[in-house]
Parts: sequence; C-alpha cells; structure tokens
Amino acid sequence: METADVVVIGAGFGGLATALRLAELGADVVLCETLRYPGGCASTFKRSGYQFEAGATLFSGLGDGQLFSTWNDKWNLGVRFDTLDPLVELRTGQWSLAIPPDPDSFVRRFAELPGADPEALRAFFGTQRGVANALWKLFEDPTLLPPLSGGAVLRHLGRTFSYAPVVRWMGRPLSDVVSSHGLTDWEPLRVYLDAV
Repeated sequence: METADVVVIGAGFGGLATALRLAELGADVVLCETLRYPGGCASTFKRSGYQFEAGATLFSGLGDGQLFSTWNDKWNLGVRFDTLDPLVELRTGQWSLAIPPDPDSFVRRFAELPGADPEALRAFFGTQRGVANALWKLFEDPTLLPPLSGGAVLRHLGRTFSYAPVVRWMGRPLSDVVSSHGLTDWEPLRVYLDAV
C-alpha cells in the first residue's frame, strides 16, 4: 500500500496550487482528479466538432510578483500570459461594456453608462481596490493563510493596520458595500457583480 503525507482531491486551480505549495514545503503529495486532465471548472468540452474552454471568466494573480507569475518563473513552466484588451465584454439587451485591463479605464467606461453616478462608482471601486490590495498581500506569503501557526498569528497582529480597509466589511455581504455607496438600484452594477 502506498502512503503519502497529503492527498489533494481535485486538480482545479486551487488543488493544483495546494499540491504545488505542499510539495515545495517538502510534503509527499498525491493529487487526485476524476478527469483525464487538470483544470477543474476551467475545463474543455466539444460540441458540433468544435472544442470550447469553459470555466472561470477572469483569472488573477498573473502580475509581476503575484502568485501564479512567481510559480511560472520558479518552476520554469513556460506559460506565457497575454493580456487582452478588452479582457471581456459584458453584454445585456440594453447595454454593453468592454472591460479593459486597466482598472481606472474600467471605472471611467463604467461611469459613462446611462444613469451612472460617477462619484459613487469611483468611491465603490476605491473601496473594492483597498480591500483587494490588503487581501492580495496575504497571497504573497501563503504561510499567512489558514491553518495558522503561532508565528503567523503574530505576523498578522503586526500587520493589523494594513487590514483596515477590510475590517469594516468582514462578515458582511457585498450588497452592504454597494448600498453604502448609494448604488443598490443601479442595475448595471448589479449585473456586473453577478457576472464576475
């Protein structure tokens, strides 16, 4: 009977990342996947002789110094990341929005939609950016993610002020953030948030 330190179930991005990190730390890892290839919900299907990629619409962590970029470089994976412009186009029956890779350009385009409150949108996405920036720092040092060691708890305490943008919204739904900026009734924002 074979043994391993850890068995990771599922070779989606989360399972692959977990297995890779555990192997980096010296664990003997077995990665199990029900499909014949990795990717999880980012899978492939065929229809009418064509092959389609399905799964996550947006993928992050690819920027310089971010997790997937770091692994790509460290493990010589040879994956080339190309940024599209627009990244994606959100379409409804009433409007469409080409989403550029630059966050400021995105907010400007969003603010040009009919009925938009540009100041409220800038404030909402400013809040979102503050929370995201605080949380992305955690992924730069995975030892700060659960399960936490005593040392990790102490490091979190030392970083308390960097979590200030997050504290107000912890345990609260996204609808509270939207409401706090007076955007609850603006349908384009709801459609966008439902899509991403």
